[in-house]
Order: sequence, then C-alpha cells, then structure tokens
Amino acid sequence: MKASRQLSLVFLVLVGASCNGSTGSADGGGTGGASDGTGGAGASGSGGTGGQGGQGGSAGQLGVGGHGSGSGGSTGSGGSTGSGGSTGSGGSGGAKGSGIVLLYCPGETQWTGYTLCATAADCTAGMPNCQSAPYGSTCGTCSRPTSPCAVDTDCTTGVCAPFTGPCSCQGGLLGCAAACTATSCPSDQQCATSGHCVPRPCTGNWTCDAGFRCNAGAAGADVHGCEPVPCGGGFACPTGFLCGADAGASKDQHGCSIVHCGQTGGYVCPANADCSATQTGSGCVTRKCKISSDCQCGTCILGNCAIRPDICLPPPPA
Repeated sequence: MKASRQLSLVFLVLVGASCNGSTGSADGGGTGGASDGTGGAGASGSGGTGGQGGQGGSAGQLGVGGHGSGSGGSTGSGGSTGSGGSTGSGGSGGAKGSGIVLLYCPGETQWTGYTLCATAADCTAGMPNCQSAPYGSTCGTCSRPTSPCAVDTDCTTGVCAPFTGPCSCQGGLLGCAAACTATSCPSDQQCATSGHCVPRPCTGNWTCDAGFRCNAGAAGADVHGCEPVPCGGGFACPTGFLCGADAGASKDQHGCSIVHCGQTGGYVCPANADCSATQTGSGCVTRKCKISSDCQCGTCILGNCAIRPDICLPPPPA
C-alpha cells in the first residue's frame, strides 16, 4: 500500500511537469506594404497569458507543478507563476509609388541609367519629373554663347556659327567660333572656303537615301539636293497607302495617301492603338487604360497605353 502511494506521487509529479505551460507567444505584426505604395501598419500583438502557479505540497510531500512556465513545486512550496508573452511588432510600410507595372513593348530599346516611372509618384525629390524623353538629363546650367553674333564681321576672329554648346538656353543661337577644318564638320557636311560647314551636295559626294533622287533646285529637294521620288514615277507606296488623286487629300512627300484602317487594305494600327470608325486619317487612336495589363504591351501612363515606361529626370534648366 505504501509503495502504491509513492508511485501515485511520482505519477502526479510527471503529469505536473508535462502540463508546465510555455511562455505565451505574441501575435505577429501586420504584413508590410506592397510595392505599389500602400504599406499596411502592423497590429500590435497581445501578450501571452502567464502560467498558473504550482500547488504547494503538504509537509513531507512533493508539490504539483504549476501550469505555465512555473516549475514543479519543491517540498511544501508552490510552483512559480509563468511570465506573459511579449507584444508583437507591426509590419513596415511599403515604398511609395504609382503601383503601375512598368513594361516595354517587344523590340523597344530599354532606358539605361534612369529610374523608370509611370507618374511623378515613382520619382524622388531630386529627380521629380516623369518624362518620356531625357530633355536635358545630362545638362547643367543653361548656357549662352560668350561672343554672340549675327554675321562673321561681328567676330574678331573665326566665324559666326550656330551655337552648339550643351544645355543651350534656346535653339538658333549664334556665336563666334573657330573656322572649320577638313575634319571638324559633321559627317553630312563639308568645310567650305568661307570657314563654315555646309551640306554635302548630291552632285558631289553625297548619296541620296532610298526613295529620293538627286535633283538640286527642284521643289521639295532637301539641303543635299535630293528630292522625293513620286509614287507615279517609280516609288512604291507602303502597305496601307495608295497613290493617286483619288486616294485622299492628305499625302506624304511621295504623293501617297493613307487608307483608313477600317477599309480593305487599310493602314494597320501599331501596338497600343485601336481602329476607330469616327477617327479621320489613319483611323487609329491610342488605347485607354487603367493598368498596364489593359494594354497590348508596354506601360499604362496617365490613362494611355505607351510602348515603354517614362523616366525620372531633374527639373529643366532655368
């Protein structure tokens, strides 16, 4: 009988040990914000419940272990009270942005060295403008010629030539510069005896592009003397265009008129453009969108489908 009672006490101690509670765990914080900018604040976690104190044993008997993190009571003493769990921390907010997926249409050259954007929300304070072209991203302070001029005689030395300095405040400025040399002119120009770079003539050392012929002095000829070959004189109009007076009033330099996209053999609208029966000319209109997946390809920018995203740029020169 005495041995049986001792086994019962051992059993109670083992049960008390198996019921010891672990320290309460905290509720986790909220999920961090998505990349589209709406970071969720995390909710604070609630503390864990403290362990229940162990039951003290009577004199000469082992106490029963407490529930919680309290250890079993020693002879005659109760188990210690378990401690509460720590409070959970909140999730961090997401980065600010437009939330638009920034994509390119197939074959489009990708921007390099720039931060992509759909709106100004994708840009930073130092590069606040979201633009489709780098309108001066490499420019510094607005510059003007140090020696402005109108004619060569305004210059003490050299010639009066177009001002080509970076970050020019405006186009068409003239400034005094050194006379040209045989190697200083652009590839489509040559140095004249006047000290100015002039267009290479098709009658000399310039070859006209395809669809053009050399006919210096003709109406419509360019600076090299190349005139467009008319569609009635050997030029073949591309698909979506017709040659002739009955093809429409609007014609290109070769005399080809565009055929409405809704007609047989008409113009094929490019990516992100749809054919509209009420639109004149080609009949193509830019597709509207709310998100980039509304487009055939590319990025949704300010409600319109674009073939590629814009880029973040600094403010334009003053």
